[in-house]
Amino acid sequence: MEHVCRRMRPSVGLRVVMLVALVGVACGQSIPGLEGPFVANVTDSSAVIWWGGPTAAAGRVDIGEWTARGEQAPYELLVPDLQPNTQYSYSLTLDSGVRLPAEGTYTFKTAPRPGGSDEFAFAILSDSRGSEPAEPVNAQALSALLGDAKARGARFVCFPGDMVFGYCRDEETYREQMRAWKAVAAPLMHEMPVYTTMGNHDVLVHLARDRFGEYDLDGVGQGGEELYGEEVFSSEFVNPPNGPKLPEKPGAPSYRETCFSFDFGNAHFVFLNTNYWAATRVYPYLPGDPCRLYEVGNPEGRVMERQINWLGSDLKRARAAASEHLFVFAHEPAFPVSHHIDDAMYYWGNATASLKQDVRRRRDRFWSLLSQYGVLAAFFGDEHNYSRSLIGASGSAEYDPAVWHVITGGAGAPPSAEFHPHVPWSDAVRAFHSRNHYCLVKVRGRRVALEVWALPEAERPGDDDLQTELIDRVRDLTIRD
Repeated sequence: MEHVCRRMRPSVGLRVVMLVALVGVACGQSIPGLEGPFVANVTDSSAVIWWGGPTAAAGRVDIGEWTARGEQAPYELLVPDLQPNTQYSYSLTLDSGVRLPAEGTYTFKTAPRPGGSDEFAFAILSDSRGSEPAEPVNAQALSALLGDAKARGARFVCFPGDMVFGYCRDEETYREQMRAWKAVAAPLMHEMPVYTTMGNHDVLVHLARDRFGEYDLDGVGQGGEELYGEEVFSSEFVNPPNGPKLPEKPGAPSYRETCFSFDFGNAHFVFLNTNYWAATRVYPYLPGDPCRLYEVGNPEGRVMERQINWLGSDLKRARAAASEHLFVFAHEPAFPVSHHIDDAMYYWGNATASLKQDVRRRRDRFWSLLSQYGVLAAFFGDEHNYSRSLIGASGSAEYDPAVWHVITGGAGAPPSAEFHPHVPWSDAVRAFHSRNHYCLVKVRGRRVALEVWALPEAERPGDDDLQTELIDRVRDLTIRD
């Protein structure tokens, strides 16, 4: 195995990071709770600069001779008329006189021209949650991995879920955890987009009841109406607003900014929300209590009708526009191999027969769409390890062409070395590692390379350097063998 290392300094502990995020004393800030400015939704001709916080923070963004004001929250400014593949410098000056950064400027780079052959790289990582509510983010691992990805040339980051410990039962705790995550990621988010969607932990839930008993259901009550986790999540991040226009049912949450797509150079990227309208058994639950379908709410990993129909339409449009490489991102794996075979899109274990049948049927429809439109690779989280599989045949289902199935759930959640060789697709698994890691994809015209960089298996006391090691490499994913 080839070993390539570079040194990364670890971040401060999460409690300090949370203090910085909530008190707002970092980088010269004088407005409590101020976040940003951050870069989002970068295209070949535009970008969004955004910032925010719990108090008023009107201000002016300057990019060369271009200037614009954000007068009221949400502070999201679309910067138009940019040139492809060009680096720009910017700053934010608040009405209070605070300038961010205090000295110099932040920079970002626009996307290559659509359909061109310009090279670019992007990073994928997932599952940065901590192991308890008091420390909802593994700040050290997340900071080191994001820093390494940026140093290795990533132009943006894809993060499909389980950002925080979550399972929150009140809005403010949920927002505090998301803001703690952004505090860790801020050095990168100042200068490149991070595209996000929800994982099974990134949920806001309350106790509901149906004819079978109590269960946890998406949202909390607010003023006689339901405030859904999707609504709060989308208000804490900025993603493209081009997902399904309608919810699955009247009264269900919106998909806005948790399910979306975008183009970058000669590639197309699709994010799905596989934890939409979260409904699950109350934890801790009684042994033997099976997962089931709900009249209100949706079990994790179950992709509902409007979302899967939207996916098909989106992939069809991308192919019609001659996008060369198609990538899909979601949290729940279609073909789990580790400690989530009992849910995700499989439900091998303790679930009712009707749920197993329904989820697997929807999984087959989902994967058939990916194969039909020639998606090159789909990336997932959920399982706290790395696996790479080439799914062309699974049980009675045949997918031609095959699609790469990559699980990259190693951004800080407790690693798992558990591997289940009895799943029907175990022969399709080409690589498996239980390390904190991220994936780096390099698009070079018609070729697409994959590198997987991991942190040390164990920290050495007193060592203030973290080294990343190359644990997997595919020189060209377009060669499916």
